[in-house]
Amino acid sequence: MRGSAGVPGVRRAAGALAATALASALVLVAAPPTPAFAHTPHDQIPSVAATADLGPDGGVAMVISRDRLLRSTDGGQHWSRVVRGITTASPIADVAVAPSDPDRMLLVSRGGGAFRSDDGGTSWRAVDEGLALNLAWVAISPRDPDVAVASGAYGAPLYRTGDGGEHWESTGIAGAASVGFAARSDLVLVGDLTGQLHRSDDAGTTWGSPKKITEGAKAAVRALAIDDRTDGEVRVLAGTDREGLLVSTDGGATFTAGTKLGKDDRVRDVALSPADATTAFASTWAGGACRSTDRGDTWTCTRDGLSTDHQADELPTKLPQFG
Repeated sequence: MRGSAGVPGVRRAAGALAATALASALVLVAAPPTPAFAHTPHDQIPSVAATADLGPDGGVAMVISRDRLLRSTDGGQHWSRVVRGITTASPIADVAVAPSDPDRMLLVSRGGGAFRSDDGGTSWRAVDEGLALNLAWVAISPRDPDVAVASGAYGAPLYRTGDGGEHWESTGIAGAASVGFAARSDLVLVGDLTGQLHRSDDAGTTWGSPKKITEGAKAAVRALAIDDRTDGEVRVLAGTDREGLLVSTDGGATFTAGTKLGKDDRVRDVALSPADATTAFASTWAGGACRSTDRGDTWTCTRDGLSTDHQADELPTKLPQFG
């Protein structure tokens, strides 16, 4: 899921979680409605975002399919390609909406830089001053729509903006694989491809020295979710490539192994429910989707309706795939 390749590694399984659990919105206009089907195994849907009120009669869902941006306003029954204002022919890599302002959106591309919308996706303009053009993922702070981070592709630096994308600066963090924003403070955590955790307490303006998420950790930290919505404890859920789900109850200072999410330790995404402070979601590479109703202490996982495709594991990109 997000957390993806970055996040932010959002994959199809993770995208399903985003559509049902994240209060994210992406709105766009475009060509005549077309189905958004993925052909096995070469048409991955790496990114999904949706409004909290998504359903057959309302809300908005956005997906990336075949490197193009698609929009649905009827719960995914019909899709339209988005083209207005996106002036790059490069593949679209990721999309994000500001949780505190659904009209503010950012998208990044693999070669064409970043674009911003201030009208719910009706129009877009380039916002890439100081930013690399080859980007993998983007995320916006839930507290401030002007604060966002975008990761360069292939281990390139992580960039930050404090003015909605008008200007970007490198954070000095290379190989960022995930980001977590706190909802009630300026705490930001970034996980990288080598198992390190980077911490900022001022919304990403400055960063402390990185440290291994656990002693001897080597695998990527693919997903981060900071839960500070309950008074008295800042809990962090971290999904890793090899160590499964890790849990911190002290704001990310220390982590311990969490409940196993089935038999698959390759956690791809973790998301918090916007409507319920005790509910969280997670997805693994091949194990399916999981749900917790106690802030991540215990999990119930299911693969009902999902089938994995072994051909996807054989692709050079090594993307998890559900059908």
